[in-house]
Amino acid sequence: MVESALTPVCFALIQGRCFSSAVVVPFQVMLRFWPKVFVLSAFLSCWPSTADAVSLPVVQEIEQTRANLPSVIEFRRRQLTEFVDSTEKLLASWEKFAGRKGLAAEDRMAVEKTTVEILYTLGHVHIEMGNFSAAEPLVLRSIQQADKLDSSAELEAAFAYTVAGKLRRLQGKYPEAIQYLEKARSIRKTWVVSYWDVALLAYELVQMRKIQGDFKGARELLNMLEGGTQREAARGEMASVDLLAGDYKSVETLIDAPLKLLRNGAYIDPALITSLGYATDYYLTLGSPELAEAPAKLLLERREKMPLPIQLDIADACIRLSRVNLALGELSLASEYADRAEKLLIGITSDNHPARIPMYTLRGEIYIKKGDAAAAKKFFQQAHFSADKSFGTENFHTAKIQARLGAIQLAMHDYESAYTSCSRAAEVLEKSLGPTHP
Repeated sequence: MVESALTPVCFALIQGRCFSSAVVVPFQVMLRFWPKVFVLSAFLSCWPSTADAVSLPVVQEIEQTRANLPSVIEFRRRQLTEFVDSTEKLLASWEKFAGRKGLAAEDRMAVEKTTVEILYTLGHVHIEMGNFSAAEPLVLRSIQQADKLDSSAELEAAFAYTVAGKLRRLQGKYPEAIQYLEKARSIRKTWVVSYWDVALLAYELVQMRKIQGDFKGARELLNMLEGGTQREAARGEMASVDLLAGDYKSVETLIDAPLKLLRNGAYIDPALITSLGYATDYYLTLGSPELAEAPAKLLLERREKMPLPIQLDIADACIRLSRVNLALGELSLASEYADRAEKLLIGITSDNHPARIPMYTLRGEIYIKKGDAAAAKKFFQQAHFSADKSFGTENFHTAKIQARLGAIQLAMHDYESAYTSCSRAAEVLEKSLGPTHP
């Protein structure tokens, strides 16, 4: 029994985990990466003497509570529905325990760290289920309480800010998302990609670097992630970064690894499945919609069949499939998928949420195909307005939309507006992407 408890402890030591008076830090690592069954007496018999400051009853309560939280495996398999009610009850029960008076300072710190973990875990469950309004108060409480923790709570505090950043990204509140994720990065000193929280933080930072146009920064993070357990998903993200950066020579090679996995198995990792979307984008960029059709269809199929389907992702897949059909000249099918995407997005986002921007530009392109430049112009104006609010005037996403708007204005003989739009877009694009970007 002592040996079974020693194994994860030794592994944590090898990985660079430091033991302090906060007994609960190693517990979190073990409960996330090993089975949830431990022999407490054996565990305590091998525990370093520096951890003895936390009382045995508190250690036992923390162990029992954390054993009932969803693990990494449940998150990755998206087996989370059953944890909503149980974790809410667990939080209520824990807060009664945490409210006890007379706890020693070491016990109080261990209890507060566990409170932060329960809050951000329950918030993360709601995020994965698409319940952003339910997640928000929990996540905000977790970062408020994380700010009160000492330096031994590096993991808990950083993870709380990571989950907050993820929530804000999905809500389209990018400035706050960047602020929270950079805060998490500044807290997390142990930067080891094999830790789930580090991998999640790195992935979220990649998404924001892509939005900001910091392709070098995104690539550096992905090079690190490629050395972890999510190698194929990281390579898919690399392909998307290179595609945005205009460096097409490596895209097909990079995208091949995740596509092989997806063809040969029923993988449900959302990041891996998104590689199908990047393959779609790549073939459309090359002007080969006939090659883009298969990955676009599979993207929608996989996202629809996922446990806990993500409605934002399904809408995104519909938009991509609509673009493929538009490029193939299938205007009716393009409109059908655009209608479906719009219906989904209206139900889950506000008018200026950045997830709607591709839908606005898609509608504009459909109207161009129909020969209605005036209607197309309205959609591109809405897209540009939303992009300006979400990304900022100096962002390359905003500039690309403004350039397309300028082309429409030119076709409508509104030369003054066209000149203003195109010259401004060219200035931003050259500054953000460089003069040689295709």
